[in-house]
Amino acid sequence: VGALSAAHGALAEVLTGTAENDTLLGTDEDDRFKGRGGEDYLDGGGGDDEIEGGGGNDEIIPGEGDDEVYAGAGNDLIYARDNDGVDYIDCGAGFDKVETIHRDDRTRGNCERALGPRQGDI
Repeated sequence: VGALSAAHGALAEVLTGTAENDTLLGTDEDDRFKGRGGEDYLDGGGGDDEIEGGGGNDEIIPGEGDDEVYAGAGNDLIYARDNDGVDYIDCGAGFDKVETIHRDDRTRGNCERALGPRQGDI
């Protein structure tokens, strides 16, 4: 686990996974995740995070804040619920499911199934 200084001066964690199945948990600061291979569980926590799932079937929770999610290859599950921030979600390759898209969130790529706050919103 490394660290880098964010533009506004807060310390941001860089969390990097392995080719195996990993669990990476963010902080209340702005974090950066690199899941790489394996079936990873990536939880952004608070802050404005950048999450790269990489290969494998990942479970991604952006968390609070204005987050960027790059799911990558694999069949990923992205939970954008309980989040008042504005998220950018790039589903990438594979069959990806995004649960609870808010009207201000943006998606790109192969989001084969996206559910809004009420079934059928998207």
